[in-house]
Order: sequence, then C-alpha cells, then structure tokens
Amino acid sequence: MDWRTSVSRDIMRVLTGAIRVFQLVQITVYVTSECIGCDRAKSLCIHFQKKAAGIASIDVVDVERDIDRAPANLFAVPAWYVDGRMFSLGNPSEEQIEELIAAERDRTE
Repeated sequence: MDWRTSVSRDIMRVLTGAIRVFQLVQITVYVTSECIGCDRAKSLCIHFQKKAAGIASIDVVDVERDIDRAPANLFAVPAWYVDGRMFSLGNPSEEQIEELIAAERDRTE
C-alpha cells in the first residue's frame, strides 16, 4: 500500500468521526388532530425549536395526513421519538426535553 492510500484512509476516518459528532439529533413527534395531548406536544416543539437550533431537528408529523411516516410500532399519540427510537409515549416534561438537548449539546462540544 502506498502512503497516499494510507493518508486517504486516515482522512476518511477523521471526516467520518467529525460527521458523527456534528449530526443533528432527530426528534420526531407524532400527533393527530383529535388527541388530547397533541396540542401540548406541538406547543412544546415550537418552544424548544429555538433552544435546540444547531443541536436537534424537531419535526411534527400528523399521522392522519402522513401515515407513511409513522413507525410500525406507533400505537398511541403523542409519541416522541429520538433518532428513530421511542423517547416518550405522551408528552415528556419540559425538564426531560431540556436534559435531552443539554446532553446532545455536551456531546457535540
């Protein structure tokens, strides 16, 4: 193996690690128009979008309109998923969301 191949592999390893560190955490909140807690879920998302800027992407999905985006294991709403994994069935407390954002901020600094 020549030295350029070795350097290229090292560069790719560093870049791959950097991409992992700077990836935004994906928070997806599944709602419907008729559920009791869904208005609160939407309000929480709006409230935390500014605090999570650069750390997390927060997406609200109305499963009545976009059922294809709902995970197969979704059985109730509001449901909060973080990077594709269930975080909270029902609305988490503001403190839990703050902790999630803070943990991601610490991870990326």
